[in-house]
Amino acid sequence: MSSESDRKSALGRLCGGRSFDAAAEDYDVLRPGYPRELIRGIVDSCASRPDPRVLEIGCGTGQASLDFARRGMRMTCLEPGRRLAAIARRRLSAFPEVQVLESSFEEYQALAETFDMILAATSFHWVDPRLRWAKAALLLRVHGILALLSHTHPRPFTGFFERSQEIYRRQVPEWCDQVGSLSAEDLMQELTDQLRRCEYFHELKLRSVTWSKAFTRDEYLRLLGTYSDHSSLAQERKERLLLELGDLIDGEFEGIVHRPYRTILCLAGRVPV
Repeated sequence: MSSESDRKSALGRLCGGRSFDAAAEDYDVLRPGYPRELIRGIVDSCASRPDPRVLEIGCGTGQASLDFARRGMRMTCLEPGRRLAAIARRRLSAFPEVQVLESSFEEYQALAETFDMILAATSFHWVDPRLRWAKAALLLRVHGILALLSHTHPRPFTGFFERSQEIYRRQVPEWCDQVGSLSAEDLMQELTDQLRRCEYFHELKLRSVTWSKAFTRDEYLRLLGTYSDHSSLAQERKERLLLELGDLIDGEFEGIVHRPYRTILCLAGRVPV
């Protein structure tokens, strides 16, 4: 397990979802969804199973959940944040086969071999690394699928993201000493290495899609407020950081940030015990 994954998992358990929950409305409106071709890949992986049951870890406001609910899948969606879970329930209220539970994956209890698929969209890295693989395998039926979606930022940084690095170095220099977020290549290699070491799963498919989303100045600054590292800054420091970033967006990028994403899908099959 990499130090970055351990750090994120520890931070996620420490925050208990509060940093995301505090910005639930902005999270719902501004966090990006997932490329349709990757969603289709997940759906196709269990298309041959009659009436598949899906468990989603950390569903947030139900952005990814909706795609599966519309396909008639029976879903149990876990979300520890009270406000996030409330938005997810409203979004998914038209689907009687979908339930949203206010719970973390660590706390959730179910019978072994209950689900055909476990879905984690930008959430698996927050789960305690000591149990995530083993508990997922326990809850999956034989040959069940673990589907992991993750967003990364393509390297190298360009445009606004290259220019903004000097602002971060000035305003939050301690972040420069931390392990940076994984590149797509590093993350895919990490997942591959973990699956090779893991006795519970074998890799079925690993692929990625590169795309982008445009944000206005205000939208982008609000988006940053949905990330745990930014939201945990002291108010005065956060205001200085956002002020400088906003001036950069207006002054050099005509008030628009084009945020590139490289989204990774990993499909892993449960090894028969």
